Amino acid sequence: CWECQELLRETAGIEGPPGGGQPLRRRMLVVSALLLLLPVVDKRAQNNILIIFHLIISIADGQSPTPRSARSSLEMRPPRLEHVGGAASNQLTNTDHRQAGGSHFLSAPPTLEHPTGTTLLSQTNPPANTPASRELGQLKPYFPSRGKKKIQTKLISSGLLTSCFRPITPLIFPRPALGFTWAYKLGHFACVSLGVIFGLTLWQTGCAVLVSMLQEMKGRRGCGSSRVLFSLPSLSRSPARTIAKRQAERHEASGCSPRSDTDSDSVDRMGSAPAGSDFLQKAGMAEPPRSCDCFVSLPPGSRDDHVIFGKNSDRPRDEVQEVGYHPAAPHPPGSMLECTYIQIPQVEQTHAVVLSKPAWMWGAEMGANDQGVCIGNEAVWTREAVSPGEALLGMDLVRLGLERGDSAWGALTVITSLLEQHGQGGPCREDPEPFSYHNTFLLVDRNEAWVLETAGRLWVAQKVTEGVKNISNQLTIGAEGSAEHPELRSVAQAQGWWDGEGEFNFSQVFSPENPPARMELAKQRYRGGTELLQQHDGSVTAEVMMSILRDKPSGICMDSGGFCTTGSMVSVLPRDSSLPCIHFFTATPDPSRSIFKPFVFSDCSTLVLGVVSPQFGPDDPVRKQPRFQSQVDRRHELYKAHQVALGTMETNPDEGLAVYEILRDLESQCLTDISAMLNGEIPGEELGDLFFDSVDTEIKFYQ
Repeated sequence: CWECQELLRETAGIEGPPGGGQPLRRRMLVVSALLLLLPVVDKRAQNNILIIFHLIISIADGQSPTPRSARSSLEMRPPRLEHVGGAASNQLTNTDHRQAGGSHFLSAPPTLEHPTGTTLLSQTNPPANTPASRELGQLKPYFPSRGKKKIQTKLISSGLLTSCFRPITPLIFPRPALGFTWAYKLGHFACVSLGVIFGLTLWQTGCAVLVSMLQEMKGRRGCGSSRVLFSLPSLSRSPARTIAKRQAERHEASGCSPRSDTDSDSVDRMGSAPAGSDFLQKAGMAEPPRSCDCFVSLPPGSRDDHVIFGKNSDRPRDEVQEVGYHPAAPHPPGSMLECTYIQIPQVEQTHAVVLSKPAWMWGAEMGANDQGVCIGNEAVWTREAVSPGEALLGMDLVRLGLERGDSAWGALTVITSLLEQHGQGGPCREDPEPFSYHNTFLLVDRNEAWVLETAGRLWVAQKVTEGVKNISNQLTIGAEGSAEHPELRSVAQAQGWWDGEGEFNFSQVFSPENPPARMELAKQRYRGGTELLQQHDGSVTAEVMMSILRDKPSGICMDSGGFCTTGSMVSVLPRDSSLPCIHFFTATPDPSRSIFKPFVFSDCSTLVLGVVSPQFGPDDPVRKQPRFQSQVDRRHELYKAHQVALGTMETNPDEGLAVYEILRDLESQCLTDISAMLNGEIPGEELGDLFFDSVDTEIKFYQ
């Protein structure tokens, strides 16, 4: 910017006595070193500042700046300061650079007066064809050719800030006639440099966010004006105390108790340090339990008249979970549907669904449909033997229930009928080593919830109409079943598991005598989840549900051994059918270090490629026989960016924490705006692109 050019020409001694630039050069090097210690956003901003200081040193050494075309549309001729009368009187001159093809980006400072009454600054134009005017036309800033236009544009933006500093520096450092001109120049230079640094910092952060979030998202796919439910927090790096305070405020707002002091360091906040040791010691557990968890809250358990659903999907650590949208579609009569392992007859019409699923399988761990139905599943083992052959996976049944069911009960009847026809079984992870199980399901709609527990082709279901409920990797339905397989009791009696007398308690009758360690460990998680729900009974919101899914001491947010929470989901289902259902997905592992992004069904909903894994067709190892003999890279774009961010969190906790806190603030603001929309406080607009915009914003932040 031309403010810097004028200052540099003067302090470099261009107009002063011979050799005057050398001692000043040493002073400027000291100032430059100090300014480099100031915080900047990233290395790109730091590099731009280094370019400015390269210009300082080049001029101070008496080197001529690289000639540039006088017709450049971005380069501007600088004004200059000249002595015109008294020692304390200055005249600001500004050439009419428009004749050279430039344009005015800044206005010159106004006339100021010293407290003594002497005029300090005034605006005039220098006479034509004078040494001063010729010098102004020759002096051009030096920039390397690579990225020249980009850097110049940034400096022009920075000049908007430095122009604010220019009028006040003569008042702070008046220009005396007693030989202390260097103090004025050095002070002026410090003020201008601070403005440049501040301007570059704002450019790197503000423009990256505002341009990407507002300009690129506006009318991206011609789907109407998508209302952006985000507000930008302060983008400065927050010190640890400020971050801890903000986290405590967030916990207080959500009704959750803040973490202890021993949990407040940056590494543990990011989830990379071991957590929950006290809880595990009290439970007598050698290692954290490995299981999934599903939760639901119905009024009056919820704070508002909403049904809140949540699930953590705990899967093998290196498994990628994607989030895919599949629109409603008609199908020709008699067509067949290819599931993960087997084919089944397709129905004539399927609902639109959004699914969080392991990238290698057809089915899903959890999801929702456009009818306001949500389903999640859990692994269980019972007295019924697991089928060694390939059949429908529990995850296939989740997707089939969502595609074909228009209510929680409708989805339950779909799952149970398919279970009776085709059974359940087959490898449940992308590995040649056998690993199979039976399933329990939590099915939720706007009015009620159903817990469905299975044993082979047998099943029992319990209806939940109010309050809170959670399930884990164990059987929980006792004698309070609401519906069951017609042959359930006769099979139990024929196997000798029940004598046919007294009440029939499904969990006692069908639980294995020697359950696997996984189920025993899951009992503690189940109790921990129940306690967390009961603590918030009557005040459950989407934010509270997210905090439960992020809870590490209970083991619900799992990060142990070869398993971790690879995906999470929270849904808000208003009882008022005129309001939209909001579904939040992380699409990345570990909710304590991930961001929930909202999805809303609309006519313009579409697949978001940033969270969809690559497809391999017939060459996919899951399609070849024998299966899983090789590995392929299934990571999607957000997963890759998130993994890089996790690495930064571990190697540079302060930098990683700063980025994470910004994203958490965006998530919190989004939750606030969505809650206000559902309560009628702000109008609801087109939300079909909201998930796309959120994913795109998160990827840009990580990059």
